[in-house]
Amino acid sequence: MSAGRRARVGPRVVLIRVGSRGSRLALTQAELAASRLRGEGVEIALVPITTAGDRDRSKPFGEIGERGVFVKELEEALLDARIDVAVHSAKDMTSTDTSGLIVGAYLVRDDPRDALCGADAVRPGMRIGTASARRRAQLLAREPTLSIEPLRGNVDTRLRKRGERGLDAIVLAACGLERLGLGGEIGYRFPPGELLPEAAQGALALQVRAGEAEVVARADDRRHAADGARRRRERRVARTALGKRPCCTRGRPARGRSGVVRVLVTRAAAQAQPFVDALRAAGVEPVLCPLIEIESIGDDPIDVRGYDWVIVTSANGADELARRRLGDLPRVAAIGDTTAAALRRHGLRVDFVPTLATQEGLVGELPRPVGRALFVGAEGARPVIATELPADFRAVYRTRALRPDRPPAADVAVLASPSAARAFESLGLRIPVVSIGPQTTTAARARGLDVVAEAARPDVDAVVAAVLGSAR
Repeated sequence: MSAGRRARVGPRVVLIRVGSRGSRLALTQAELAASRLRGEGVEIALVPITTAGDRDRSKPFGEIGERGVFVKELEEALLDARIDVAVHSAKDMTSTDTSGLIVGAYLVRDDPRDALCGADAVRPGMRIGTASARRRAQLLAREPTLSIEPLRGNVDTRLRKRGERGLDAIVLAACGLERLGLGGEIGYRFPPGELLPEAAQGALALQVRAGEAEVVARADDRRHAADGARRRRERRVARTALGKRPCCTRGRPARGRSGVVRVLVTRAAAQAQPFVDALRAAGVEPVLCPLIEIESIGDDPIDVRGYDWVIVTSANGADELARRRLGDLPRVAAIGDTTAAALRRHGLRVDFVPTLATQEGLVGELPRPVGRALFVGAEGARPVIATELPADFRAVYRTRALRPDRPPAADVAVLASPSAARAFESLGLRIPVVSIGPQTTTAARARGLDVVAEAARPDVDAVVAAVLGSAR
């Protein structure tokens, strides 16, 4: 073995510094790798490193860089020669190699399936904890009556929070539970046909500097051909941008005679352009048909003085707050990336965005003690925040239904609010619907609408992905 940039601790002993995240699971996995690297003339030192995903437990993964949030700092340590090997859960890695680095070895893959802890089956109406948009979307597609609640933290923390928060179950990777000796917590293992795991879940990747694969050669289990081929296929799929080359949907998106999917965009005209642009860029034909318009409720100032938090649930609320605010802003919580982006466009600070972009998600995650909060929203908004938190409610805008004389032809409609669902029902159209989120889905299905997909997040990219993935 070439010593390269590695230190020698004796005349015939080479020290290999193995970097890992500092959680109990990560260090257990690092020790698995270290046990494969140890041998005559080789000494191992484990080097715990804190990553962005470890530091920030409040923001959704999308705000801190969904893939790679548990990897970047380890890669920087490799490139700076502070460690010689980085041990990763392969599912956490980006789908392409970082310049100057390679995956030099994989350990034999453990069970890649997701596991249900706390119950032996998914049943209607259950409260299930997970921070994964992938798991959330698939669970809701399987059972729309579920309440999916945000749950971040290491394995032990999430298991503890299940009991503390009275959740019926949580979803974790089976391999992580087994590596920690917690396999007894598993009540049900989801077959991949029910809940598709993350690409490369269950595999451990040993990353090294380019040209130094010999450092980890003795640990490499890629000789297991079927296992390695499966990992490579999954990484290739992950490299394909969602919707760019859909190759395995249950059906196909509905298409008009031209062969192009026509998507009815029902948002208020002033807010529809980002959706129109994104849909057109994805190769579908947007058809603008506003079903609601937004009206301000008066012009009185929104007095934020004396509050510890201001809570904003929509871009419309953000616009009203920016226009009518009286007093210096306290801390600001925004539900959803779109709301947060609207606040930032107005130069307003955003202090907190819950992982799950619903009122329930914010109530469950907002740091305690809350103090006194002001909830700024729409007339007729659901009262979850106002009843579950010490919060005053201020209705600053309302939605008014519009009824076009002759709705344009389309293959699928996008609904972005419960009020849009009510307006769409009145049109009598019999086309499938893509929903922006769980409350809109509930409202649409209550009116007998055919909801074929729900966006994983209430933002433009997620809605476009849901449209492209809708099968008809």
